[in-house]
Amino acid sequence: MDKNITTVVFWGALWGLVEATLGYVLHSMPLSVGWFFWFPLAFYFINKVYSSTGSLSSILYTSSIAAGIKLVNFFLPTTIDRVINPAMSILLEGLMVFIVFAIIEKKEGFFQSKYTIALTASIGWRVLYIIYILFMPTFFFTVSPMRAAKPFFKFFVTESFMNSLFIYVYLKVSERIGDAKLNVSKNEVNSKLFSLKDNPIIRISVSLTVLSLAIFAQWAL
Repeated sequence: MDKNITTVVFWGALWGLVEATLGYVLHSMPLSVGWFFWFPLAFYFINKVYSSTGSLSSILYTSSIAAGIKLVNFFLPTTIDRVINPAMSILLEGLMVFIVFAIIEKKEGFFQSKYTIALTASIGWRVLYIIYILFMPTFFFTVSPMRAAKPFFKFFVTESFMNSLFIYVYLKVSERIGDAKLNVSKNEVNSKLFSLKDNPIIRISVSLTVLSLAIFAQWAL
């Protein structure tokens, strides 16, 4: 199996596993604090797979795997919006970061600072989500942040601002330790995870194990 494929499967599955396990913990808390973490975590996983493969398309594949794991909820007793909306959020997060990273690749210096990158991605995926909701049935809108001014302001302004700060801190820290490579080329692949044992059997086994755990966690939790 191609090394990039196993990398994509691993990070996509790990993303889905964290969403399932951390989501279970956060939903059991009395306060709604999940919004602090979801997009910064998404950005982290996307940046890791992009840094590891040097391929923009890997971003879309990774987010598709994470979103696909969410669809396991179709087999559980829940409403359709609780299945489709989280999956679409993941896909739109991936799409927006893909767009931002594509701009960085083609027009170096387009973004004046790392905070601009973080804020653009954070606001951008929310704009895409709003457009998505407008094309969905009415009951999707009535349970969305767009249902009233207060939840909309929290979703679009407060959450965008806080998420962008988290991502900015991550980018700055990553820059210090040489982990975030937003301008990585296809010849500058940084796959630390599999570099110790460059064995296809090990890569495949690890990736499929994490994928299986993610699917089980999504179903069980």
